[in-house]
Amino acid sequence: MAPTTGNKTYSTTRTWSHNNNGGNLLVFTCFGESSGPTDTDVTFGGCQADFVCTYGDGFWYGDLWIVRGAPSGSYTIAVSSFHGSGTFRGGIAISLIDAKTAIPTNHNGYSFLSTTPSRDVTSASGCLVIDFIMGRAWTVATPGAGQSTEYALYSSSEAGAGTVTMSWSGLTENRGVQIGVSIEPDDGTTYDWPTIGTVGNSGSGTSSPLSFNNNSEDMLAVMLFDGEASLAVVTGVTFNSVALTQLRSENDGMWLGEIWCLPSPPVGTYNIAVTCSSGTVCKIMAASILNVRRALPTASNVDVYSTYAYGDVTLVADKSQLTLEGIWGRTGNRTPASGQTVVIANEMASRRGSPDYWGRFTCIGDRQASAVVAFLAIEPQVGTPVAFSPFMMV
Repeated sequence: MAPTTGNKTYSTTRTWSHNNNGGNLLVFTCFGESSGPTDTDVTFGGCQADFVCTYGDGFWYGDLWIVRGAPSGSYTIAVSSFHGSGTFRGGIAISLIDAKTAIPTNHNGYSFLSTTPSRDVTSASGCLVIDFIMGRAWTVATPGAGQSTEYALYSSSEAGAGTVTMSWSGLTENRGVQIGVSIEPDDGTTYDWPTIGTVGNSGSGTSSPLSFNNNSEDMLAVMLFDGEASLAVVTGVTFNSVALTQLRSENDGMWLGEIWCLPSPPVGTYNIAVTCSSGTVCKIMAASILNVRRALPTASNVDVYSTYAYGDVTLVADKSQLTLEGIWGRTGNRTPASGQTVVIANEMASRRGSPDYWGRFTCIGDRQASAVVAFLAIEPQVGTPVAFSPFMMV
C-alpha cells in the first residue's frame, strides 16, 4: 500500500501543536536572510526528530526532519535552535500513514530565485513524493500538473515513479527554498527506541549482594552510592559472576557515587555483587536497558552536592540516546524535573538526551541535597524492528 498523508499543520512560530494521526511525522522548517546554517533541533511531544536533509545558498535554508514512530495525538512541535542569525520563516508538519519507518534517503532541494521553482526527485512506483516551498511571503503559488495540494502555497505531493518533477508556478515573490522527498511504503517494521526494562534497588544501608531479574540482552547499568561515614573503596562489581566495567567514580570525602555497566548481560535472576577493599556501599540501583548498542556507553557523569534545594548534573548526550539519572542521600522526597520519567520513586529517572541536557531532582527533606547524582547516556541500536514506546517499563 502506497503511503498517504494525514493531518497537516503550518506555523510561523517555532512551537506549534500538531495532532498526529500517522505512524511517522514529517517536519519542514524554513529560515531566511540567514548568515549560514547551524544545527537545528526538532521535537514532537518531547520525542526527538531525526535529521533528513538541508538545502540552501547562504540566504535561504530549508531543513527536513522525521519523527519515526511518532506518538498519536496532539503534542507540541518545538524547533529549539535556528540557522545562524536568520529568521524563522515557518514550519509545516505532515503525518505520514502507511509509510516506512526510516530516514528517507531520496531527496532534492535548492534555494531558488524564480517564480517557477522546480526539482526532480528520485523515487519509485509505490512511493509518495512530497515537496515543500517557502520563502518571502507570496500570496499565489500553483502546484504543477499531477501534484496534489498538501498545504496551500507551501506543500504538494505526487505518486512515485522513477523520477518525479515537483514544480510550482505563479509565485508572487521570487525568493525561497524548495525540498522534495520520496517516502517509501510501510515494510512492517518500526523504529526501536531505547527503553528501561526491569529495575531494582537495595534498601538504604544495605550492602551487596542484590538479587536482580535482568530482562535485557543489551545492557545492565548499576549505580552505587555511599556516604556519611568511612566511604567504601569499590574494587569490583559482578552479575552472575560476570564482571561489570566502571565508567565513573566521584566522591568529596563524605559522599560517593559510581556507575558500572555490562553490555550483553546474562538474562535471568542473579546476584549483583559488589567487592570492596574497605567498607561496604550503602545503596545499589540497577536497571536493564533494552534496544541499545551492546557496547560500553561513552558519556557519563557523577556529581556530589551539599546544597539543600536541588541535585543537578550536566551531561552532553545525543538526542537519540537514553539518559538515566540516579540520586541518593539523606532521607526526603525527590522529584525529577519536567521532561524526566520516574524509574524508581525518589531515586532514579530517565529521559531522551540533548546536546546540553542537565538533569535535576528537586529535593524536599532534611538536608536532602547533601547527596550524589549519577548520570548515564546510552546509545540506541540501529534498525531494530520494535514498536515505539518511550521509556516504557516492561
